[in-house]
Amino acid sequence: MHWFRMIGLAITAATAVAASSAAEARGMHVACEVLVPAAEVPGDDGTYLTILRLTVPADQDSHRHFHAAAEYFAVVSGSGSLTIEGRSDLALSPGTRVTIPPHTNHQIHNHSATEPMAYTATIVGRAEDPLLTRYVGEPDKPSGCPHLRKPKS
Repeated sequence: MHWFRMIGLAITAATAVAASSAAEARGMHVACEVLVPAAEVPGDDGTYLTILRLTVPADQDSHRHFHAAAEYFAVVSGSGSLTIEGRSDLALSPGTRVTIPPHTNHQIHNHSATEPMAYTATIVGRAEDPLLTRYVGEPDKPSGCPHLRKPKS
């Protein structure tokens, strides 16, 4: 291999590591308020619904995660972007609505240096599957948004 090709590969690798480190340097935090606790939907046997209001602080990302159920996402205030597995990033602004299919990895990014971004997540799934949220590449979080739907007693 020519020496200039080896240098080019080394520069490319160093650039990728630097970009990865920069991405990891962003904070990951989301505040979550449960508006409607997860419960079965009357008249729709076997289905549950929960509604959450989430806020991503300025210059923060959510953790990469998925839900066992469909998520209906609606931006209330602020702006940013949404990374959904298998799709191009989607710009977010007030009024943006997105459906995220079950078991699809996604992550929310707030690019503003000063303004939080708030959105609602309506999660609708099958009652026999208690999983609400599962984080990708890291342990599940014991706090914040609920991660398991409490089964009927």
